[in-house]
Amino acid sequence: MFLALLLGLLCSIPVTRSGLIPPPPPMPPKPDGSIPDPEPPTPTDESDGNISISTTAWKVDSRLRRIANLVRSSLEEKLGAKLTKFKPLEYKKQIVSGFMYFIKVRVQVAGNDTPSYIHLKVYVPHKFANKPPSLMGYLTDKTDGDKIEIF
Repeated sequence: MFLALLLGLLCSIPVTRSGLIPPPPPMPPKPDGSIPDPEPPTPTDESDGNISISTTAWKVDSRLRRIANLVRSSLEEKLGAKLTKFKPLEYKKQIVSGFMYFIKVRVQVAGNDTPSYIHLKVYVPHKFANKPPSLMGYLTDKTDGDKIEIF
């Protein structure tokens, strides 16, 4: 017992009074023959193959503000209107070959005093691609209470 305890302390192996705790049994293969992931998906992500979609809307930080501002001119061009106010509020992220961000933005169109909300779909390629973010789509007529949905 003393040797097992000493070995457990030196190697960080869990030890009980009866000795070393055996490792968990290997996970059986999936029906398609592939080896399963050792850890289940985190509760904040839904996994569907290689796509991971954040189910929690995150508050926007400076990096996401920068990404949203890079596609602002594209949005103004597609809307055919100048935006006097443009404030990203929250976002969801989808992992693809790069990242797809779904961003809720509070906007105000020039000549209109009432703010409105738009949801943006912005693709950000991997850093090694050396390409800027691009606006892939947007949804208008949204409200502050509307949740961000994948579109």
